[in-house]
Amino acid sequence: ITELLMQQAEDMRQSVEKMQEEIANTTKVTNKEFAAHDGPFVQGLDNALQSFGVHRQQYFGGTFVGNHIHKALKPSNIECLCSCMVEVAKAKCPALVASGLQVWGKWMKHKRNCLIE
Repeated sequence: ITELLMQQAEDMRQSVEKMQEEIANTTKVTNKEFAAHDGPFVQGLDNALQSFGVHRQQYFGGTFVGNHIHKALKPSNIECLCSCMVEVAKAKCPALVASGLQVWGKWMKHKRNCLIE
């Protein structure tokens, strides 16, 4: 019985260590502020934003301010952002193409509904 209890205690200790590791990794990811050089999707979005004159403002932690919001929310620019993500997925991470196409499809459905109304 003692041996069984010791094994269960060891299994629980290992399980707790694994959970603590996962929590630490999750915290690192969720607290991260993305810079332009962080990855292909961030770079793709920045390139798309810059193509229609929107630049992330460093003094606001990379968030949109003022007129940039109005520029980014124009239908043609939203379409550009959606297609950019699909293109980056095709080039860099084919496993995410389906997700990119799903976002693209939602945008196109929304756009059609707006034109009908």
